[in-house]
Amino acid sequence: MAYQKLQTSRAWKINTSDDTNIPQIMVKDSTGTVAAFTSTSITDTGVDFFSLGVRVGMIVVNDSTGTQAIVTGVNQSANQDILTISGGAFAIGNSYTIYGGDNNGCVLYVGNGGNVRVTTAGGDDVVFVGLPSGGFVPVQVVKVWQTSTDATDIIALW
Repeated sequence: MAYQKLQTSRAWKINTSDDTNIPQIMVKDSTGTVAAFTSTSITDTGVDFFSLGVRVGMIVVNDSTGTQAIVTGVNQSANQDILTISGGAFAIGNSYTIYGGDNNGCVLYVGNGGNVRVTTAGGDDVVFVGLPSGGFVPVQVVKVWQTSTDATDIIALW
């Protein structure tokens, strides 16, 4: 009898978010440290986001807190670049990584069981109820929602 064997090459700890999808981690464009911030922007001095190819639609992950935001604009001003973002919680000194935008779908590993709300690669909004600890969700997923998700230690696998 045939069976499905899960073979992956990449893994990434999920940051649940109602605002952003799981980023395409295969495309890591920039890392840095926040020098200044507002509720809709982060600034990093001495970084040229234009040269790095950062563009609208990419996802900024706050490596210090796990929150995520979508890049909505790139502005350059006097030896510093300012990214306008969709939100997220950033503070001076937080490290960040900019990824290439939405992924095409990944499967999930659930470390500590519970409910997991996802958007599938096909666009369906589904809540998987009562997933066991140490189990897999063998569905191509592009987003894990914070709302309605109480499982933890979720890993995206590609």
